[in-house]
This record gives sequence, C-alpha cells and structure tokens, in this order.
Amino acid sequence: MSKKGSWSRPALAGLLAGGAAAVKLTGAGTALIIVLLVVAGIKRWRHRDILSHVIPFGVTAVLMALPFYLRPWLFTGNPLHPFLASWFNTSPQQLALANIFHDMGGRYGLHTFAGFWTSPVLVALKGQLYDGITLGWSFPLLLLLNFYWLLSNWRTRRLRRDWWLPVGFSVYYVFWFFSAQQTRFLQPWLLLSVMMVVFCLARWHPAQRCIVFTVLLVTSVISIPHSELIHYPFAWRVTTAQPPPVAFLTWVLGENDLYMSTMRTVHERTPPEAKIMLLFERRGLYVPRRHVIGSPLFQVAYFSPLPETISDFSEVLTASGVDFLVLLAAPSGPDQLRDHEQEYFEFLQLLDRVIASGKLRIVWQRGPYRLLQVVNA
Repeated sequence: MSKKGSWSRPALAGLLAGGAAAVKLTGAGTALIIVLLVVAGIKRWRHRDILSHVIPFGVTAVLMALPFYLRPWLFTGNPLHPFLASWFNTSPQQLALANIFHDMGGRYGLHTFAGFWTSPVLVALKGQLYDGITLGWSFPLLLLLNFYWLLSNWRTRRLRRDWWLPVGFSVYYVFWFFSAQQTRFLQPWLLLSVMMVVFCLARWHPAQRCIVFTVLLVTSVISIPHSELIHYPFAWRVTTAQPPPVAFLTWVLGENDLYMSTMRTVHERTPPEAKIMLLFERRGLYVPRRHVIGSPLFQVAYFSPLPETISDFSEVLTASGVDFLVLLAAPSGPDQLRDHEQEYFEFLQLLDRVIASGKLRIVWQRGPYRLLQVVNA
C-alpha cells in the first residue's frame, strides 16, 4: 500500500474512502473495502507503521466526507438524515420520516435467510426484484471463477497476501444485503469479483483463458437490455451538442410533456420573485423560480404532522412564505408507498377543501398538474 515512511498513498486512499462515503450513505460499503486495503498495506504491526497509515488515511477521509454529513447535522441534528433518526433525536416527525424512508428501501430485494444466499444469482437474472437492473448471465460465471480461485489458493502465500480481496468481497455483500438491496449499489462488488477472476486466469493456459473470455463475451452480449440501447446514441448526441437546459429538457421529455407544460406555465404566469412549493413533484432542477419541496411524508419542514383542518393547512402556507403551489394531484413514483395511500388521499381531499374556501386559487390546470396561487386575506 505504501513504502516505508510514506504517507501519500494512505492519504490518497483516505481521500477516495471519504469521497465514496460522501457521495451517498451506501458509499460507506466502498469505504470499508478501501479500509481493508489500507490495513493490508501495513507490513509490520508496529506503532510507527500503524500510525503512518491510520493518521493520513483518517485525516483525509474525515475532511473529504465531513461536508456531506455536517450539512444535514446542522439542519436536522442527524448527520445521517433521514436514516437512523433514533440515534440522534427523539422528534416524532423525524422518527416517522426515518421509518418511511426505511420502508422505501425495504421494497427492494429479498430480506430472508434464503434471499441472503440466492441474491448473488438473482441480481444477475431477476432485476425486477431489485431496482430493475440485472448484472447478466456472465455474473454467475464470474462467481464460479471467484470460488475456484479462493479454493485453489486456500492456505497459500498468495491468499495470505491478498486476504483483503475475499474479505472485502464478503463484507461488502453483507453490507449491501442489510442496507439497500439495489443492483446499482453492487458495482464495487462486481469490481472485486473481476479482480479475483483476473488473478484466477493469470495462471491458466492461454487456450483456457481464451475459452473463458469467449464465454464471458457471449453471455455479456446476450444479457444486454436491447430496449435500453437507444440511450447510448442519445447520450452521445447530448454530449456533443450540449444543448441549453430548457432545450435539453424539451429534447428528453418532448414538447407536450405535462411537466414541461407546467414549468413553462410557471415561467409565464408567475412573477420572477415568486416562491413556489412543490407538492408530490420532486423534480426541482428546472423550476424557474425559488422553490421548496413540501410533499408530505417526504420531509418534515412542511405539513408534518399532516394538517387536519383548513386552518392548519393555511398556517403552513403562511409560515413557509410561498406564493404558488405546483401540485401533482396523482402521486406516483418510487417515493410513494402503498401503506400511506390513505394519508395521501386525505391530504388531497383537504387541499380541495382549501381551494373551495378561497384560500387557494387555481391559476392553471392540465392533466394531474395544477398551478395554485396562495390568496392572502
């Protein structure tokens, strides 16, 4: 990992580990692999050698990851917001939100004893059980080669030197299984698998390697989701043309897309200084005004707990200082949970009563989208 007296490589490893943990909470699994790699680089377990690895690694990792965790901690009191709220506060709203987000992640994968042992194969073939992504038919072959390399090197000097590889492979899988069972989060695991395959094939005869590479190539081609191939030329066109944001969004969604029509209406029928609240619509990047997300059961700043009366609803609008609401009256998407459909329905019913009371005025409506203006008494 590093030469004697050198701190640059552990520091670089800390930079990578901190960066992985800062991208997303699930990136902590990748950070664990890098930690094992740093530990494997300690040749002599003496205080000087240990500190020369631990200190530069720890300092750069903390500095890299700190901004990601400091911001939610300052705003919510929970650096891991919205997860594990019970570790940091006792707010009923925060605890309820943490449970909801936990339930969102719990919809993916198989959370059973049998699922623990079958998921490595199922992620290759049954992506709909996870996040719709499959690793393809080549992945079971990679796993077989991994086990062959492990068994053939058991109790050998090579395995004693590269112990971090199978250990990291196992640790990452356990982390993935008990955190977020989505195939896209298995990419670091796939990389470790490929590394073990490389070590395995390095000692094989060239003819044998050729056969394995051919089988891997064929199974990879068979596994390509052909319906998704359109994304490759599209991505190339976007990269080379570099259209402005509005043109790009029109290009992606189409001129008559309801979201596009809504954002165009917001631009045309609200003053530049207006503040917008989005309800059941998460895509705020292209909102042409200052905006906040007010979707209930998704955050705790607004409508938490859920309002029960017209007065409760109006108080939230007044306190938020918003001038308009963009409402998607048919909540959909991965963030909507069936267990809470009744609560969504009651919230929308209350919003209709607020409109009927005159405290909200319908400015524009098309399909499930509405642009509502807050009427100040």
